[in-house]
Amino acid sequence: MAPPHTFQPIADPIVPVEFAHSMIRSASACGVPVQAVLDKLDFDILSQAILKYSQLNTFGIALLESAPFETFLPFIEEISFEPISEILTVFATGNNLTSAMQSLMEVGPYELMGTHLHYETGEDFDALVCNVDNMLEASQRFMVESAFGLCKRYLPKLLMKDDLICEVHFSNSHNEFISEYERYFKAPVLFNQTDNRVILKPGTSVTPLLSHSLSLHLQSKQALLVKTQQLIKLQGLAYEIQNMLEKQATLNELNNLNLEGTAKLCAMSTRSLQRRLKQESTSFTQVKYQFLINKSCNMLKQTSLSLDNIASQLGFADRASFSKVFKKYQELWPAQYREKYTLK
Repeated sequence: MAPPHTFQPIADPIVPVEFAHSMIRSASACGVPVQAVLDKLDFDILSQAILKYSQLNTFGIALLESAPFETFLPFIEEISFEPISEILTVFATGNNLTSAMQSLMEVGPYELMGTHLHYETGEDFDALVCNVDNMLEASQRFMVESAFGLCKRYLPKLLMKDDLICEVHFSNSHNEFISEYERYFKAPVLFNQTDNRVILKPGTSVTPLLSHSLSLHLQSKQALLVKTQQLIKLQGLAYEIQNMLEKQATLNELNNLNLEGTAKLCAMSTRSLQRRLKQESTSFTQVKYQFLINKSCNMLKQTSLSLDNIASQLGFADRASFSKVFKKYQELWPAQYREKYTLK
């Protein structure tokens, strides 16, 4: 089994067109005039092998506008599990919901797509929490409804229990959909909450799963990791390098980030790497600095480390050179950025 990976989130990732095909089948089963929707799009889904997640979201909204309902939940109720079969297998063969979700986050594509899912346990509740802050805002509703819809559809079968959902929270203000939400979840729905969560009966997330199989779980995790790595390749070489740099950061080798070493990790010559990146309208220097500045943003928001310390940890010669690069990419000085986000 390959070790867990940490994937850099990307706001608008590229996804296989099979996800759109699955939505077409689902919408057709719901009586939506799919061809009329396809004719209105300014891109041809049927002839593409890949598409942006924002395009998938645009297509979903267009289908919804022609549907006899207001949310994506009926689509999720009908959608085929084929494109996410490895995800469901990892989830079903875990020891319990909490550990199964941890496995998904280790090797699945959620982090890449700007989403983080986890279970929380309190004294009198369990909850599935869906954080989509790193996604494009226009795509967040689709992802949250998909995650919650699959929870509603799948958990009762997995646990052999009904009436697991006690309450549903949304961080958005779409209370115009409350009637449809409450009919679907058969539970109270609240809006403008601190996060998106499905509150479940106490003990749900740690109840042993009857379908647990360690050997199948490890096998399906490996299969999902391979699919996730294939998805990473779709994002382009610059994104692959971002994740390679993340590995180097985990190994505390940020001072050794260079073109020659990265080309070797990519199994290509430095000239080939430079040419490929140029085709993506970027360069190794840009990719490297964008990665380092992203790391520094987290350090500025989440720690009290001095700017000198941050600069040193990220491999900059000194605070001044770090600040200059930071200003170029963030349009703020590091101290201004820290002040802005500390006040939130």
